[in-house]
Amino acid sequence: MPAAWAPYRRQPHRRDYPLCLQQTQSLLQALAKLKDPRRYKGWRHRRVASIVAIATAAMIAGNDSLLDIGDFAQSLNQNHLRSLRASRCRQSGQFIAPSETTIRRVLQRLDPAQLDTIINDWLRSHLQDLHVTALAVDGKCVRTAAKINGQSLQLFGALDTQTQLFCRQIPIPCKTNEIPSLKELLKDLDLRGTLITADALNTQKATAAHVVEEKQADYLLVVKENQPKLFDKLARLSRAPEGVFFPSGPHSEPGPRPA
Repeated sequence: MPAAWAPYRRQPHRRDYPLCLQQTQSLLQALAKLKDPRRYKGWRHRRVASIVAIATAAMIAGNDSLLDIGDFAQSLNQNHLRSLRASRCRQSGQFIAPSETTIRRVLQRLDPAQLDTIINDWLRSHLQDLHVTALAVDGKCVRTAAKINGQSLQLFGALDTQTQLFCRQIPIPCKTNEIPSLKELLKDLDLRGTLITADALNTQKATAAHVVEEKQADYLLVVKENQPKLFDKLARLSRAPEGVFFPSGPHSEPGPRPA
């Protein structure tokens, strides 16, 4: 590589296998629920759980692109591939790792909601402290989805800020936004005593009431100048003498709650 290109050289990612044998076995057991989306025709790698487990281990090791995941898979030794229940080569009897294209095709065809639930439940089962103390709620657009089928895909996620794991992630229906989807996102989560943060789009009376009254949680919502009355009230409050607070009724205006 020319010296002038050195700053743009792709840095190698970790190749160390991050899981012990017991963790690998429990991961394969969790992924056994996945239904293979491929049609049976000339499969070289028959176990979809094995393929997804390799991809999961690669991402835990810090490989966050499909190219890096493919390189990680090819770096696995025979002991790793055996524990991951990889397929064998008929001629040599050696365990073989799936290629990047095989991993890509399988991941693209799986049910994303089911895969997200399985992986996150497995990750959280290996953490000592399962209590969510702070949850960041936000939406994002998956840019590559529009290139595949011509339609943009909006995802709405709830991120545990302590573990950096998504507790849940759902697609936002077309012709709507995050506001009506928030109840569905938080529906099955135990958030008692949790602080939920969200951007200005979710600064709504109904959202604040749902978080406090139904989920028994606290909220920290952003207020911008596109809500001028609320913005001015909070601005005046910030200039009030220390210890002075002028509540306008329970949840009549969303925003930070008094201690």
